[in-house]
Amino acid sequence: MKFIAVFLLALVAVGNCGSVRNRATRSVSQETLDMVFDAFVYTYRTVVENYPADLVQEVVHEVLENDGAFNFSPELRAKLDDKRVELSAKLKVVMVEIAANGEELPDEVTDKLHEYFDYSVDYMLSLTPFELMEEITKEVLANGGAFDFSPKVLSMLEDTKATFKDGSKKLLDYEFEVFADLIELDDEFRQKIYTAMDYMVDRFFDAIPWDLLEDTVYFVLSNDGSIDLSDELWERIETTKDDLREQLREALDYVDELLGGGMKRVMLK
Repeated sequence: MKFIAVFLLALVAVGNCGSVRNRATRSVSQETLDMVFDAFVYTYRTVVENYPADLVQEVVHEVLENDGAFNFSPELRAKLDDKRVELSAKLKVVMVEIAANGEELPDEVTDKLHEYFDYSVDYMLSLTPFELMEEITKEVLANGGAFDFSPKVLSMLEDTKATFKDGSKKLLDYEFEVFADLIELDDEFRQKIYTAMDYMVDRFFDAIPWDLLEDTVYFVLSNDGSIDLSDELWERIETTKDDLREQLREALDYVDELLGGGMKRVMLK
């Protein structure tokens, strides 16, 4: 069972996807690559499917009506609150399934997985930077769709990075605590993981596809707020998704090298 590899290394790898290029070394197995990539796809689909198109359209219309402010109507707020509860429950199930990786686990391990994800999923959702998202939306709409951020937004981005770094370390500490009898990490290797996590957060923000997001906003604004995207935009989105697998391969190789080939040390057998 390779739960730690999926949870930890996937997080580290995604942040490096846009930054580690032209690497010839291939130290990570196809099995690990497939496992991590499938975990991302499964999680992404769970989130997307939790929010139907008509609800997303309703959110977009209210945001546009309020010049980017997240001042949702009581009815819409109630819907979003309900969806957040649903998403939390779904993600907890999904994460346990990903962690098990199709294997029948001992009850002791399954109980630990539930214990960990019951906390970690809600904690990660609590880190969603709504204030930053709202400020970006306000500025983008004020600029007619252009992603020309002010010093205030850039400062908020840096603050969000710091929050994610701190939150990620807290989750790692909790993970190591819950699974202490299943994995062994010395202080030196733990510090390497912290370093990788800090680097991951920086690279994650660097890898955000701002150009694609900007063009998507322009399209929505030019179509009276409709989220019925053009075929061209969908093709670009698919191209971005297709490119992720190779970037993920490069990222996993990089992380394995950063950890001194230590990926196997944090895999549960």
